[in-house]
Amino acid sequence: MFAAKTRKSLVEVRVEQPSLRTTWLFVVLSALLLPGCVQQWSSTVSAEDLPASLLGLGVAPDRSVVSLGEGLQFVATGYYSDQETRDLTDVVEWQSWRSDVLRISSSMDYEGFAASVSPGNSRVRARYLGLVSNELRVTVTDAVIEQLTVAPLRVELHGDQELQLVAEAAFSDGSRGNVSGSVRWITDNPGVVTAGPTGRLEGRNPGTARVRAVYETSSGGVEAEAVVVEVLPQAADLDPADLRFVSVQTTVADDVVTWSIELENVGERAATDIWVDVWLDRTGAPPAAPTAGDVYQVLPFLAGGAESSIQVQLSEVGAGQYDSWLLVDSLATNFEGTAGESNNTWGPEAVSVAERAVETPGAGGSSGAPGPEGNSDSGSSAGSEASAADLEVTYFEAWSFTEPDEVLYFIDVMNQGSAPSGAFDVAVYGDLQSPPEIMASADVTISVDPLGPGQTDYLSAVIAGLPSPAWTSFVLADVSDVVDELLEANNLGEFLVTP
Repeated sequence: MFAAKTRKSLVEVRVEQPSLRTTWLFVVLSALLLPGCVQQWSSTVSAEDLPASLLGLGVAPDRSVVSLGEGLQFVATGYYSDQETRDLTDVVEWQSWRSDVLRISSSMDYEGFAASVSPGNSRVRARYLGLVSNELRVTVTDAVIEQLTVAPLRVELHGDQELQLVAEAAFSDGSRGNVSGSVRWITDNPGVVTAGPTGRLEGRNPGTARVRAVYETSSGGVEAEAVVVEVLPQAADLDPADLRFVSVQTTVADDVVTWSIELENVGERAATDIWVDVWLDRTGAPPAAPTAGDVYQVLPFLAGGAESSIQVQLSEVGAGQYDSWLLVDSLATNFEGTAGESNNTWGPEAVSVAERAVETPGAGGSSGAPGPEGNSDSGSSAGSEASAADLEVTYFEAWSFTEPDEVLYFIDVMNQGSAPSGAFDVAVYGDLQSPPEIMASADVTISVDPLGPGQTDYLSAVIAGLPSPAWTSFVLADVSDVVDELLEANNLGEFLVTP
């Protein structure tokens, strides 16, 4: 596991006896007074000696499904400026979007382990050194597992490579889902390959091994067909990976945009942990990696000279004409050489989302579609309303902690309208007797960048103190009332915080 290192001084002088200390001081002062001795600051560390900086934080596995009463393990990976990765599972702060569905631990020896609480859906993310990871979707089901499969079934790795296996389960209700974090991974030859808690393989030495996945329950277990792993000698003499887009096709169904993407690795070395990010609308190419788009997908592995297809979807997109852009290896996890890093973008890719029919109340309670000018039968300006922003607090939850005493708030704010919102502020109130008014002074105020139609911003805030016996906390979106909205009543959230 990765542990943060503290930088120590390069030279440490310790003098125990007074006579030696006096002598040392005399020598130093004499040297400073000699002709030609210049006092100045000088660096003893070159830029190459400085430690790599943390660029991004990723968590896995995504789209997990777990049976009620069972648990699952998540892992956090740090992506660094030297294009190395480190396991940060033990040091990040783990967060669950719905703790009444899934409760995840940051406690020692249980970091990243989640317990299912009740059927439903939740999201999981991690925070570390000011960075927030991608969010994982998790489903807790009351169905039971009936069959287990693992992909791929045959793997070739070089001794310096890693690969993520994926375990998928079929449940009694007919659903399927990722259970990579719930199964027990077993290798019959750990000297050749090791398997992490979520099925991530790491080649050790040349040879062949078999890796099994077992889903254990109180009533027994379900085992998948074993994966055969062949580890080859290290690939240091191979040319680096070189990822590029082969083609991108965009389709729109109602308010869901789908990018169907063909990727190719024209290099010799395999690429792993390939993040593909998509921006719905940009005026130019995305910034250099590491960066994040509006939506992403992760391709675990792509061998040298191979191609692969993935799909990325973005839902609740408002009507309009957009120029989308794509970036492969958006966290710069793969070394591709100078030429390979310059061909990772695609765009602009045109996206056209049609206006959906909006029914508005007409005279006598009937409904009429807007006319060419956007007016309904009753004469109201439906077209004006249809093109307005509508901010809504879709989620508000708080956790209290001790040592130090503080309350951590999670806030999701979504633009439900069909027009951009413009920038606005979100205010959090720790303990109030009644809902706050517009412009009311808050304990914490968060500035939010403009939200496009259908976009959500996931926020967090900390207020010092411990509820005694309880706090009635509120959140208010657009506290300064700068956004013209269809509906103002959905800007408020309330939560009872207990110790």
